[in-house]
Amino acid sequence: MVRLFASLLRREGEEYFLVTPHEKFSVQVFDVPFIAIAMTWHQGCLHFRTNVDDVVAVDAEHPLRLRPSPLGGELAYVRVREGLDARLSRAVFYELISRLDETQDPPGITSAGQFFPLAC
Repeated sequence: MVRLFASLLRREGEEYFLVTPHEKFSVQVFDVPFIAIAMTWHQGCLHFRTNVDDVVAVDAEHPLRLRPSPLGGELAYVRVREGLDARLSRAVFYELISRLDETQDPPGITSAGQFFPLAC
């Protein structure tokens, strides 16, 4: 059921909706709708799997970035699809940090030939 609802989720501005061919329901989302729960590298590209089994490759269309958290501080996020983001779980974030390219200023990650800075 969760995957079905996730496939119907859309974002318009700052609001989220479940959209079917016949109806549109407003839903409340705190922060972002998805959580990245696993990370893998494949042929020079970083991939994340979300809590609803979406797999996203970090690239220009699916950027990885830090942004302010509603709870304070900064957290890492990746674009999943059509304006919908996933927040990296704590374990995935620590795994990502262990792979930072610290020779760059600011430090970051290169995926799909693009560099994504990850500095506070």
